[in-house]
Amino acid sequence: MQVANVAGFENRVVYNAAKIYSNHLRRGEYNPEIRPIIALTIMDFLMFPKIDKLITNFVFKEKSENVEYTKEQMGFVFVELPKFKKNLSELETLTDK
Repeated sequence: MQVANVAGFENRVVYNAAKIYSNHLRRGEYNPEIRPIIALTIMDFLMFPKIDKLITNFVFKEKSENVEYTKEQMGFVFVELPKFKKNLSELETLTDK
């Protein structure tokens, strides 16, 4: 959980995900069956104020054709807690709860 939006936070999320992904291999080893990773980041601040969703899910895609590059080998999921506005009595889905 990240409480404060500090300088370089976005880069640190990518760095940590890439480090975990690359740690699946040993030096000189190639394995096409490398396990996918999902970087889950829960934040107590707004990182994507223009997106009106509590949970955002990012993957690598080609910009103009929207074709996924990594075949879901690396994904980034962000939960922005300030966007959660439901009261206890309004919780319906498993995600809400």
